[in-house]
Amino acid sequence: MVRLLFGLDYRDTQCGAKAFRREALDAVLPFIRSTEFEFDVELLWRLRQRGYLVEEVPITWENKDESKVTASDAKEMLLGMLRLRFM
Repeated sequence: MVRLLFGLDYRDTQCGAKAFRREALDAVLPFIRSTEFEFDVELLWRLRQRGYLVEEVPITWENKDESKVTASDAKEMLLGMLRLRFM
């Protein structure tokens, strides 16, 4: 859905490991509306819209068992992305 709605071709938009240049964040943060799971998608989308190069770099990530995303969370993320894209 992320690819379809936003044209972002990343393998994992939700990975918490992200690094940015200060100028890039300063340019987009005032425009961010999302506060839930779709925040990462909006951040990457806004950076791309303003012409910043966003690279995906593979890392080794250790998943924690206590981190759970439910079907309800996925539904809310989808609704949040639809609101973001079309409203």
